[in-house]
Amino acid sequence: MIHGLPDRNLISLKTKDMPVAIERAAIVHEELEKKWHLLSEGHAETAQQEYEDGIRRARLAGYGYRTTRQIANGDLEDLLSRVSDAHMHISQPKTAKAILGAVEKPVHMFSQLADLYVQYNSDGLEGMSEGQIKRHLVARRRAIDYFISVLGDKPLSAITREDTLAFKKWWETKIRDEGLTAHTANRSIGDIRGMITPVDNALQTDYWSVWGKLRIKQTNANKMGVRHAFPKEYIQDRLLAPATLKTLQMPRRAIVLTMIETGLRPTEICNLDSSCIALDDEYPHIVVADRDDRRYKSDASIRKIPLVGCALYAMRKFPDGFPEYRDKSDSATTAIGRYFRRNNLYPEKGITLYSLRHSFSERIREFGVTDREETDLMGHEFDRPKYGEATTLRRKQDILQSIAFKFDPKIYEA
Repeated sequence: MIHGLPDRNLISLKTKDMPVAIERAAIVHEELEKKWHLLSEGHAETAQQEYEDGIRRARLAGYGYRTTRQIANGDLEDLLSRVSDAHMHISQPKTAKAILGAVEKPVHMFSQLADLYVQYNSDGLEGMSEGQIKRHLVARRRAIDYFISVLGDKPLSAITREDTLAFKKWWETKIRDEGLTAHTANRSIGDIRGMITPVDNALQTDYWSVWGKLRIKQTNANKMGVRHAFPKEYIQDRLLAPATLKTLQMPRRAIVLTMIETGLRPTEICNLDSSCIALDDEYPHIVVADRDDRRYKSDASIRKIPLVGCALYAMRKFPDGFPEYRDKSDSATTAIGRYFRRNNLYPEKGITLYSLRHSFSERIREFGVTDREETDLMGHEFDRPKYGEATTLRRKQDILQSIAFKFDPKIYEA
């Protein structure tokens, strides 16, 4: 009994096992805190909150939440146990309803999927900056809009396999009519599945099942095309000519120069800060690493890249990185792309700023790097067992110095 409270306010944890009691007490505490917060804000419980409360109450009583129909069609022993325990909780009708699966499920519309995903995927989004989360959701919200444009907004529970197959058929037509790739469609469908998974886990629903194995087969007609690269002679003779980038504002010019000799992704360059730039090291280099304010796409993206040639020049100009473009890499790439188009700096169709990264990849392959060295420099996943240490910084320095373009800062600034 808690001093100062009447007996009716006590909550039995229904166990004599101390570890179990501690776990259940934490659930009760969380539940009460949420209720008191709602009351203090003058809010009544919504259907969603009542359902989540039901899931917690069932878990507290030692059961996973299942609907009445699932319980009735399930194991007889589980059914009898639930009926017995519900009777024991007759003075706590909400708990009894939760044990018997009688809490009404809220209606989740498909248009709410992105918001539900954010709400129930805090672990998956942890470590991302605000800008990263915003960009992360752009394609996912677009996938939601595509579905609604085809089949209308529906409750997630009402979506059938027939609906998802109709959506797949719509994508197949779109691919054919617009010359898109199967990868584009499969990624959009995969984004929907990826959002549904944490929602299903949190709410003990089964929205995902109708989306399983929904994939468009890649053919010669819809596969991804060749990734174009800037010819290395063009980079040396045109892009690095002193006058070519002279009117491109700094730090945009520095971003281009850094990309040429490091192969870093534009977003990786834009988000550098002083902690990532080691100019006084024996081998000056950039560190691409997770920080408190951001996360990279995979563990393989985390790497050290030596600075040589025009990249070393650029980083010496910006030893603290590019704060005006931190978490705003799209702004930088848009401005640089506009400059390149205006000055006819794309030598052929299909070339983009990102093609500088493909050029870097081709150059290190021409040098004769091993598969492991290539992945360590590019930040790709290595699909073989990793024996021994990763490529050393000294070895990376030797590789990049050997393929570096001729670059004279004095002539460049003249």
